[in-house]
Amino acid sequence: MKYIISTLLLGLGVSFQTFATESCITQLNAQLKSDLQLSYQEFDQTMGQGWRTLANTGCYNESVKLIERYIEVNNAPQNSLYWHLFQMLAYAGDTEQALTAAQKTLISNEQQANTPLLWNEYVNASAAFLKKDLNALKMHRANIAKGAQFKPNELNLKVVDRLITHFDQSYQFAYEGGQRVH
Repeated sequence: MKYIISTLLLGLGVSFQTFATESCITQLNAQLKSDLQLSYQEFDQTMGQGWRTLANTGCYNESVKLIERYIEVNNAPQNSLYWHLFQMLAYAGDTEQALTAAQKTLISNEQQANTPLLWNEYVNASAAFLKKDLNALKMHRANIAKGAQFKPNELNLKVVDRLITHFDQSYQFAYEGGQRVH
């Protein structure tokens, strides 16, 4: 009897996975027709639009494809597109490609010197998490903490603290801290 129940549950799991994958592909194909014409603001910065609609349904690989295509079609240079590409690659478990995308978001030393936002520290902390380098993660966290009086650094510090707290978990789990935040 246990074998029959296990077999049925396994079969349902595979069917659900297939349905979810097909649903993601269908959603991606529809968004490839509509979302590539969205403004950068609509596509990348508006909750519930653009790549976020795929991410909100757990279609991380498809979010990656949509962001990549948007960048290509629109010759879009915005740093945040590459950051969100990094995040979706990390959510999808593609560490190598996520780390490559993270490198594209780093700003020059000159740019970094002219802003209170400790962006490169945040990017490098996130990369250290993916590399499973706790010492580097804590070092970047300490550097971000030095600028925590600036609100964006304070917010990024909270994320990095979750990465440390949930160091042995997936990037998605650690980043969200158990909450869906797309």
